Amino acid sequence: MRKMFTKVLIAFLSFLLFTGCRDEVKEYYERPDYLRGNAYEFLQERGNFTYFLSALEMTGYKDALDGRGLYSVFAPNDESFQRYMTKKGKTSLQDFNLDSLKILISYHLIEFSFNRSDFLAFSKTASAEEPEEGDGSCYKYETLAQEGIKTMTDPNTGRNVKVYQQKKFLPVLSTRLFRTQESNNYESDYKVFFPSINWQGDDNNLYVANAAVVESGIPIDNGYMYVVDEVIEPLPTVYNALAGQSSNFKIFKELYDRFAYMYYDANKTKDYAELGDSLFQFYHYLPPTAGEDLPDIACEWTVSENESDYEARLKYAFNCFVPTDNVLAPYIQNFFGVEHYQDVPLLNLYYLLKAHVANRQKLILPSQLDKGLEGSLGEEWTVERNNLVATQFCSNGVLYGIDKVLEPAVFSMVMRPFFQYPRFSTMLNIAHKQGTFGAMVDPEREYTIFAIANDALKDKYGYNVNYYANEDIDVLNGRVTIETFNNEEDHTIRTMSGDEQSAFIQNQVVDGYIKPQETMGKRVFYPTRESYHFIYTENGQIYGENRSSISPLETWEFTYPNGDGRGIVYEVGDKFQSNKENVGMALFSNADKYQKFYQALLEANLIQLKPDGVTNIADVTAVEMDWLKGERCMVFAPLNNAWDETKVPTDSVELDRFLKFFFVPMVENKLQDYILPNHGTTGTYETRCAYTPATKAKMRITFSNDKQLNIANEDNLTVQTDGEVPFFATDGLIYGIKELLTPVKP
Repeated sequence: MRKMFTKVLIAFLSFLLFTGCRDEVKEYYERPDYLRGNAYEFLQERGNFTYFLSALEMTGYKDALDGRGLYSVFAPNDESFQRYMTKKGKTSLQDFNLDSLKILISYHLIEFSFNRSDFLAFSKTASAEEPEEGDGSCYKYETLAQEGIKTMTDPNTGRNVKVYQQKKFLPVLSTRLFRTQESNNYESDYKVFFPSINWQGDDNNLYVANAAVVESGIPIDNGYMYVVDEVIEPLPTVYNALAGQSSNFKIFKELYDRFAYMYYDANKTKDYAELGDSLFQFYHYLPPTAGEDLPDIACEWTVSENESDYEARLKYAFNCFVPTDNVLAPYIQNFFGVEHYQDVPLLNLYYLLKAHVANRQKLILPSQLDKGLEGSLGEEWTVERNNLVATQFCSNGVLYGIDKVLEPAVFSMVMRPFFQYPRFSTMLNIAHKQGTFGAMVDPEREYTIFAIANDALKDKYGYNVNYYANEDIDVLNGRVTIETFNNEEDHTIRTMSGDEQSAFIQNQVVDGYIKPQETMGKRVFYPTRESYHFIYTENGQIYGENRSSISPLETWEFTYPNGDGRGIVYEVGDKFQSNKENVGMALFSNADKYQKFYQALLEANLIQLKPDGVTNIADVTAVEMDWLKGERCMVFAPLNNAWDETKVPTDSVELDRFLKFFFVPMVENKLQDYILPNHGTTGTYETRCAYTPATKAKMRITFSNDKQLNIANEDNLTVQTDGEVPFFATDGLIYGIKELLTPVKP
């Protein structure tokens, strides 16, 4: 009866762990005083565990196993310990450094009680009595092993700081994980990392790093006991593994350390530091939860300590594919053209390193490599067994040393010049901050980018990358700011807003392949990625929407072997300029074309001159059309020579309707873009001419040729636009029409 009660109690306590955050349920893991029998007593009764028991006493962990905590204990027998001591050149436990022995022994003790079914297929939602069939992907469990405060040298500043060490995680691999990952040979996969493992079989067996579990899930009063056939050797982090194999991976580690970040931890300092000391945590940008950046391969935990999803701690790994020095060095020199690998700009380096290490991935087994690797930007890389020069299983992931470089997609597609040539670093930083290039890595699509060198942007607009604007946060997202002039007249430097950055970079990118020679004899409009902005080609030239031409200084063309897309980059001396007038001001400014239409709008009180009450037209600073309520429109404005007074109503109400007929609102008609010759969606659309709230005059818009549109009223009376490039105003588009068109009253 007592055994049944104990089993139910343990199940209940375990369930609390699986369904809540660790900190919230910690109070439940104390063993009631009335229970007897524990892990230490069990091993004493079994015999043949004298070394392990002596080590528990020497390191102080006997009291832990003799107390109220719940544990899963992995116990090596005496023969295992003797082999380990011989391997390490020791004749007794007293020959070990006590601190090292503490880490070794506590690495065999997992916090909380996990039964065999849990280890085979952990799921926080499963019943402790009848666990559901899990996939085995949860394989890392928190141990009692924790190194003391370490003095480390900050790789960037050279200063010595005291660094808090996280608790170590122990890999307990279920053969179900191999099945889930579709391994074609479980034993072969495991022996890539642990060649001497005593394989126990493929069917629902457990393996713990270099040891096999030979007895599983023996219930004890304060948890579960597991017997292993070897002393489990503490595994390094991926970062420490790189340091240990420095002869092969020195360059990768040194480059990674350019992102090193010693984060002052006020809470850890308060709880663990000696008087007067400050404690730091060692990360690679960013500290957990602060953003998406290089994985923190130096951290024991692959997720934030405050991650509420306990299961995430157990399943995620850093799968690191690290090129050897003898392939990485020449690649960097050839691609970036630098004399030394440390000369690569930080942002460019970030994309290269991130291609080789990913965040929040499930463990990748060696046999999965044959299926290829997929990068975060959709890359597909091939890594075969013969590409592996080193393999090491780590506490926070796996290290695959490879004899090739995994090139990120942005290095081989249309964005390549921005990463390859430092003179485009300002645009690259803006594109990175706005996520522009990451959204363009589709080998099936075509893009054109207009690149501007740093000096040209700085001299004319004040655009400049300030790499040290915010010293206390990360380089790639927060610390780096983009600066600009206050305005055209005032060249005081200020921070460029995110909206300004987005508008600039999006207006330099076109969805489409622009090569004027391919469209000779035609006018072709191309929308930029900034909504309602366009460029066009005509007579072999490229023009901005304000009709100014640009002359490329240098051109790069790309085709993609794994897709039908292509890309082209033009280096230009200036950014595309937009007209700065709204529709009303544009009609006023272009009096030679639209004076009669403008005057009619003014007389109908559909235009207001600013400042209010101005009488001298020379004093006008703005022309407003408040009745539009800021809505973007396409305006089909009758030219002066098309104006026929006999067709213009004299009644004020009818004149109001007549003039509003030439305005086609975008939002009301659900138009996502302007209609231009051979671009956009033609059809019949409502105008602003309303006879009742629900009844509006309509206009049909169709293509005529590469320069003109046809527009028709509801009586099918059709007129053409004038063939000129329309005027792109800040709040709309203005076409000139060659004949007067009148609305049809329903």
